[in-house]
Amino acid sequence: MKFKLLIALCILICTVSCKEKSETIYVGSIMDLSSDNAEYGKNVQKGMDLALEEYRKSHPDCKVNILYEDNAGNASKTLSAYHKMAMKNKPIVVVDGAQSTLSLSLIPKTEKDEVVLLSTGASSPKLTGVSPYFFRLWNCDTEEGCFIAEAIFNTIEIKSVNVLYLNTDYGLGLMNTFKTKYEQLGGKIGTIVAFEDSQTDYKDCVAKIKQTPSDGIYIVGYATESALISKYIRSVGIKNPIFSTVATEADQFVKLAGNAGNGVVYAYTQPTTSKEYQSFRELYKTKYNEDPQILTDVAFDAMNILLKSVDEGNVINGKMLKEYLSSMPEFDGASGNIKFDKDGNVHKGMILKMVKDGKFVDYIKE
Repeated sequence: MKFKLLIALCILICTVSCKEKSETIYVGSIMDLSSDNAEYGKNVQKGMDLALEEYRKSHPDCKVNILYEDNAGNASKTLSAYHKMAMKNKPIVVVDGAQSTLSLSLIPKTEKDEVVLLSTGASSPKLTGVSPYFFRLWNCDTEEGCFIAEAIFNTIEIKSVNVLYLNTDYGLGLMNTFKTKYEQLGGKIGTIVAFEDSQTDYKDCVAKIKQTPSDGIYIVGYATESALISKYIRSVGIKNPIFSTVATEADQFVKLAGNAGNGVVYAYTQPTTSKEYQSFRELYKTKYNEDPQILTDVAFDAMNILLKSVDEGNVINGKMLKEYLSSMPEFDGASGNIKFDKDGNVHKGMILKMVKDGKFVDYIKE
């Protein structure tokens, strides 16, 4: 009797397990696909789509589907999109774009529901260790802020700067890190001016920094804001070197800044020449007829890590995914080697780049 009961229990466990693995696993993706900064979200979508498409070629029975929702860069729309997903097809993970404030708005919900939030570009220091269900594939701003401060002070030898920053969690976090490090090195911070994400006229902001003499100007913002501010700075005759963030490397910047963008120097994640990147680059160019853009490689890696967790780690829910990501071995990806630390962060090298003749190139000291 005991033997028959044991056999029946084993059959029941197997049946439940097989049923769970055969059900569709949903990957939610909530990001900006329609505002002025939608280029970042669209790039994430391209990278994720490419990874899933390639995976399905060798796994035709793949049960993973992506659910896309547009938040238009808005926090309330972000929460509405998540609620819609959770009610209809609860995802095991939500992949987001490059806006820290929106990531922070989601975390209380995703953690409560035991859903992983995997970010491709949110970089605010506030996100470090904020939740056991949060992981990101992009460096925290503490790393970018310290790097660009050292580069401006030591490499380019600019000893004083004025700062304009986007008044969001992203802008404030990066500005504060930069300020602290730059002053520690002996640099002088002149005027600091905040601007809003809805702002389009930067006349007053630039007028304030024009009143304070400095050797350079540091702009903390996304491509749209940095481009328009750079253009206005040059239009009023300010010739000081302009520095900006990783978000500069977007077509939107060149399109809006025009010739005023030439010479802008910014920090960027150190590129890799690995076989994984070369393979990704060929696949990307074949599908989209263009070179990989900012965040496309990171999104490609994010999706491949998720697919690997399902395929090799037998992950079927958010709690299992959290455990998988927390202990996974180093992943050799298109964007570099990825290993999450105890706070859900990665640590990638950084380099200096600049805009030259409308192109994004390695920095050359003139």
